[in-house]
Amino acid sequence: MQLRKIVLLMLMTLVPASAMASQYEVQAQNGNEQGWSLKEECEANASANCTSAYFCSNEIWMASVSFDAVQQRRYDGQQLVIVKDGNPICAVN
Repeated sequence: MQLRKIVLLMLMTLVPASAMASQYEVQAQNGNEQGWSLKEECEANASANCTSAYFCSNEIWMASVSFDAVQQRRYDGQQLVIVKDGNPICAVN
């Protein structure tokens, strides 16, 4: 059993962090915004300054413009559906 833990830890150190990064989508009635679990992924994919927000106990990094759009949708009372790696994980009012 101890050997399994050691092997698992060794394998985890060989896998780059970006391989374990999650991709998010914040879905709302009038639009969706993309997000990532790592700031570096956000900056690379969005080519913009990124801001993070916590939804359903997940830190989601998104372009600052997307963050502003999500906040406006919340203020407008829209329900947000948080999708992680293609699977809905929760809804936020």
